[in-house]
Amino acid sequence: MIHIETKKYIAELVASSWNEAGISYSVVHGLEKFPEEIGRDLDIFVEKKNINNCIKLTQEIVAQKNLYTNYHKTLWGHYYLFIFKKETKPIELILEIDLIAHYQWATYLFALKPKPLFRKNGFKIDPWASFIKRILLQILSGNYSKFKQKPYEFDITTQEKETIESKLKLVLGKNLSGKFLKLLYEKDIKGLKQLRPSLKKTLILRSFLRPLKFLLGFWLWLKNEIGHILVKPCAPIVCLVGPDGSGKSSIINQLVTLKDSALPFADIIVKHWRPNLIPAIGVWFGKKQPNSGNPVIPRRSAGRLQLLRVFYYWIDFVLGGIFLDKKASSTLNLILYDRCALDMVVDPLRYGLSTSKLSKVLWKFIPKPDLIILISGEPNTIFSRKSELSRNQIHEQLEKWKELYNQGEIHAIVENDNSIDKVADEISNLVLKAFMKKLDEQSGKYMMEIA
Repeated sequence: MIHIETKKYIAELVASSWNEAGISYSVVHGLEKFPEEIGRDLDIFVEKKNINNCIKLTQEIVAQKNLYTNYHKTLWGHYYLFIFKKETKPIELILEIDLIAHYQWATYLFALKPKPLFRKNGFKIDPWASFIKRILLQILSGNYSKFKQKPYEFDITTQEKETIESKLKLVLGKNLSGKFLKLLYEKDIKGLKQLRPSLKKTLILRSFLRPLKFLLGFWLWLKNEIGHILVKPCAPIVCLVGPDGSGKSSIINQLVTLKDSALPFADIIVKHWRPNLIPAIGVWFGKKQPNSGNPVIPRRSAGRLQLLRVFYYWIDFVLGGIFLDKKASSTLNLILYDRCALDMVVDPLRYGLSTSKLSKVLWKFIPKPDLIILISGEPNTIFSRKSELSRNQIHEQLEKWKELYNQGEIHAIVENDNSIDKVADEISNLVLKAFMKKLDEQSGKYMMEIA
């Protein structure tokens, strides 16, 4: 785990190199508790024409410290820049920097260029841009939970107050901005929720009063919407497989706790087996959707209409992979599966199938996870944790999983004989390697842009 002082030191080095180059930028999020703490990432507002230079300068300065840099460019123009220390085991993420070229809501453009007015420990700050990112966009999107999780982000600094009050009068008008600021200073979440429709309506109407900016805002909005449909995945899609009792759930819970300290992802989305774009088959016949929080005894008998059953699952894996998993991956969310479609090959009865033949066909024609890890162990140990399967069944399943590993379908085997902490660390290192590989594959396409 990277020490906070190392993270702060690298962030200050990067900012210093940008300052010396005369780049106009603004840190809009991540410095709320600096210098005592620094955020999981730094959100930085920088003019589009300067982004490539920011990346090159960052690569040069961190290379002097024997660090590894890579980045992901979204189709809507945002960049995720990552600084790794890869010589260590496990690999460590030191800092994530998100570069944003403009701020808008719907077609209303709030800012196209940063206008830093002061510095905080060497970092340039634009109070208006910081307010937009940290507060205004959260309120407009209805994301009030963030203020409950991190109430300090709701605070208006002395440097921000004067700028915000003058800017909001121009954006919302005197009366509405006055109401908005009153509720904001009182931290009245309920009142802000009620005012939200008026804020949105006013911004849409006022965007039409600036024809040129409206056209630019409409184009950027359209590019954003299309980009979120034709997304390039960024974070890996990871699956843990193995017999019942191998410890998958415990390991997943431990990985979730590592999100802010060791894994460079905005969030970890845990799923069971499939994307779940469409409900379980039984729901269409009046059965209740299974509760993921309750233990389920593995099915031990085949069902009817097996071909239709597999086709139904194929729809979910394909469409769910595109509209749920791919989209979440592009916004830096790690998709972490407990089991995957390959589980149907090893244990077809669990999914109502008499043989694995149809499952093997299904596996050939669906999107595959970036990383599949078999959680293995001694059958007796696995049986002692969970006894839904017999020792013989556990042994048979492990043999099938290892055969799939030899065929190249499984990427790694991790023995769950150590403490959960050590196993989770080993898996997090595999996840980071898969992430870096994904970034390497994609960043190669963009090298011509910054060469």
